[in-house]
Amino acid sequence: MMGCEDINTLMIEYIDGALNDEDARRVDEHLSSCEDCRAEMANMKSLLMKLDDFEMEEPSENLKRNFQSMVDSYSLGMNNRKIPWHEAVGNWIESWWPKRPLIQFVTTVAVLIIGLVTGLNISYKTGSKNDIAQL
Repeated sequence: MMGCEDINTLMIEYIDGALNDEDARRVDEHLSSCEDCRAEMANMKSLLMKLDDFEMEEPSENLKRNFQSMVDSYSLGMNNRKIPWHEAVGNWIESWWPKRPLIQFVTTVAVLIIGLVTGLNISYKTGSKNDIAQL
């Protein structure tokens, strides 16, 4: 059996006839035994009928032109926006950086290994070990 909270969440669908047969039957059962929910359902139906009676006002041509002008100006301003250099550099770096975390990790490890090998190779070729030993 449905409770009052369940009924409140289904009221609009019930009024519109959008509920499946099983849910509609359960709502009917609850409404037959709950005076508060019947009153709430009547109020909801009344409110929806009043909303249906409202006539939509059509905007004037002047309002439509002004709105379109605002949208065009905004679009033009967004397209001509000057991007700061640091944002442009960040975007460029981001376009080269892989998007997947696993590939980011592998790339980082590869760069670290290349740096270590290069540093050790340079140190071995320059004989910096002798300098350290003399110190």
